Amino acid sequence: MVSGFGPYLLSAGGNFMNIKSREVFINNAESVAALDFYAGLLVRDRVAAPEVTTWEFDEIIANGQNDRYAMVSTFAPYGTLMNDSALSRTAGRWSFALAPGATDIQQSKVTLGGWMMGVSRHGKHKDWALEFIQLATNKEWLRRSMFRGNAAPRQSVLNNPAIQAAFPWAPVSADALRSAENLPQEPSWPALEQRLRVGISQSLLGQTTAKAALDAVAADWQRSLRRAGAAR
Repeated sequence: MVSGFGPYLLSAGGNFMNIKSREVFINNAESVAALDFYAGLLVRDRVAAPEVTTWEFDEIIANGQNDRYAMVSTFAPYGTLMNDSALSRTAGRWSFALAPGATDIQQSKVTLGGWMMGVSRHGKHKDWALEFIQLATNKEWLRRSMFRGNAAPRQSVLNNPAIQAAFPWAPVSADALRSAENLPQEPSWPALEQRLRVGISQSLLGQTTAKAALDAVAADWQRSLRRAGAAR
């Protein structure tokens, strides 16, 4: 829910919050405009499949393979399955591009999620842990991971000619990484994200306006962040 909305939010000039100051941006004018456009595709313009709000990740792929939509903003590796002639009715008919900005492609931004790896300060074998991270993130193993359904977070892998020949979305993913922004690295983010999901859902279902939904999210975030600060 949030990762789907993220590119629309950031490319419209909106944002989630400032981690250092804890200032909330989720209901500023740009963020509201982004959600109004995003939800409007379904409730106002009716250019999305009516049941799209119920789709899980595998259903996004399956419906692309079965010609249920012509355009989608989703995780880059899904393009491999959608373009696989052994699996997809629409194979060979997909092309890949950066997420569009609100008014100009130069505004294009996406959210950067995925999994982070680090070494705990309390670990007994920090040297072994660091060696594992270096192994798992080197070019060779990230290249191998591409053939197992992943998107490598290294420009050198995504821009490798052999990788680009096998995965047409790879050069676009490399370009997207140049302006990608991390989801908030805030300990209370799971709780904040859950509340944002509610606001996005209400807008997609036409239950409230984008402004009312995000004002409610922002108020909840501010309470949660105050509580988290007090707990520290």
